[in-house]
Amino acid sequence: EAGLAQLLVSYHAGDEALSDQKTRAPGTWRRTVVGIRQALDVGLFVELNCVVERANVDALEDHARDVVERFVTPDARRRVFLLSYTHPCHAYDPEVWEQVVVPLDEVGPRLIAAARILKEHGVSARVTGQGCAFPPCTFHDDPTLIRLEKETSFDRTDFDGRVFAAACEGCAVRPFCLGLRREYVEHYGDEGVRPFAQVPAGAVRVRERT
Repeated sequence: EAGLAQLLVSYHAGDEALSDQKTRAPGTWRRTVVGIRQALDVGLFVELNCVVERANVDALEDHARDVVERFVTPDARRRVFLLSYTHPCHAYDPEVWEQVVVPLDEVGPRLIAAARILKEHGVSARVTGQGCAFPPCTFHDDPTLIRLEKETSFDRTDFDGRVFAAACEGCAVRPFCLGLRREYVEHYGDEGVRPFAQVPAGAVRVRERT
């Protein structure tokens, strides 16, 4: 009645204990599940967001299956169509960030596997091309997940705290990349950074915003 049409809801795990551990908010997973289902039932567009950290990186495929079982297959008309995966930004306590962040070359294969499960059921996985997204080179092994969106299309705040590693020099996809989190480069250097010799043919080109 107030005009709300869509929601972005954090859903970091399909397991209650794991979710409550990540959010440090016991009991919230159950209420989140109910809230998502109710939002879908009244016709709202719901996008889910999953922050990929050490605690849930090995459970991403299970998470994708859970999303399908809970929020896709029960009602083909009112379902989740989009799930965004994001890289953790800086934490208030730097030591916490160092404990949770996962190297890009470890994240890539797991995210690709989860995205393929979602795709089989008509759910899009957004992993690049947004403020907290992963750099495109994380998905060398499946460039169809890469969104080629020019720097001029991003909000300038998306670049806050972002830098390029030495390995990024000469990458063909750099014009479409926000770079790496500064904390990531300080902690891991260019681990997992795999520059592209040319723009991958399977990447999705996004029209420049006007």
